[in-house]
Order: sequence, then structure tokens, then C-alpha cells
Amino acid sequence: MKKVNRILLGNSNVYLIKGEKGYLLIDAGFPNTVKTFLNALEKKSINLRDIVLIVITHVHYDHVGNLKETKDFTGAKIIVSSNEYELLKKGI
Repeated sequence: MKKVNRILLGNSNVYLIKGEKGYLLIDAGFPNTVKTFLNALEKKSINLRDIVLIVITHVHYDHVGNLKETKDFTGAKIIVSSNEYELLKKGI
């Protein structure tokens, strides 16, 4: 079983799962919590560039609040359902 790292960002959690080729990040957390996220990664000795994939469960603001910054920092690919993609694209 892979280790799951939980990080609290605002009122929501994000999860990092270590895979063979890097980390999978589930959700991107509450808006304006990037600094908290970076500090948590540092404490867990996880390199930001090791996040290779971001899965968005749904596009509520507390799950995508840091998505742009996280994507920009990591260069990771994003997976989101087709229904949620349309909402995300519109910024809803």
C-alpha cells in the first residue's frame, strides 16, 4: 500500500500519494493557502516538482482554490471529469 499524506489547507484537505514516477495530488485546496501547502511539503521532504499528476474531484472553490498556482509550480497534468472540466474552464 502506498503512503497517503494528508495536508489541511484552510477548511479542506488535499492528499498526496507516492507512486513509482512521483506524487499524485488529489485536489488543490482552499484559495490563498499556497504558502501553507509549500510549508507542509517541506516538512514532509516532498519536492514540489515530484508532483506529476493532479486529480480534481470536483470544482468547488475549496478544492480548486490553488489549482493554477500548483499547476504553475509543478507542471503536473490535471485530471478532472468532463462535466467538471466545463465548469472549471468557465471559472465557476
